[in-house]
Amino acid sequence: MLAAAVVATWLAQAEPAPSGSSAAAPVTAGPPAPPPTPDNTVSVYVGVGHRVGPEAQTFAPRTDISIGGSYRWRYFTLPEGLELAAGVDFFYDQFRNGVEGNIVSQNSFVAIQTFAWRWRRLRPFLLGGAGVSFGYAQVDGAQVDSAQPLVRGGAGLDITVTHNIGLSLRGTYTLLLTRPTVTVPATLTTAAVSYSPLGNFLDADLGVFFQF
Repeated sequence: MLAAAVVATWLAQAEPAPSGSSAAAPVTAGPPAPPPTPDNTVSVYVGVGHRVGPEAQTFAPRTDISIGGSYRWRYFTLPEGLELAAGVDFFYDQFRNGVEGNIVSQNSFVAIQTFAWRWRRLRPFLLGGAGVSFGYAQVDGAQVDSAQPLVRGGAGLDITVTHNIGLSLRGTYTLLLTRPTVTVPATLTTAAVSYSPLGNFLDADLGVFFQF
């Protein structure tokens, strides 16, 4: 009897435990999902401006400094990466001849629509818009300033460095829709001359952006 009891005990210990009594396997948490991309972006740019067309042949240098900033609000996005955003540009382009004292400047304010495609850290984009530029020119003591309606188009690339900060490279073409003139008075040796200096220009700018 004792031997039978020992054998029965050994068989009971050798039987596998019911599946319902097994301990649950530990669950390993995956990496946290990245935070969503913010909808608002402010950018600050510095670069070069270049005057084009016949107005660039008048006076002042054709290439000089361009500085400015932009704000955009993303109002539509698709899972595939397509983005639509609305915003504004504020830019100052100056073309100065320090030797002769001639200067052309453009202070532009433009409402912008942006079409972009976001892929990982890259965001190539196209932009287009309309607005006004407050142009100023001075040559040989004669001056002209005018509010000029304009249209602007361009393309660029945003590169995200951290979640909120990145670099932005863009190029734009600004088409001014009016051509005000400045008249230099006649002298003893020269006749009066009229110029139309406030014409179209290109910008190439590198900037830093902050998303929030």
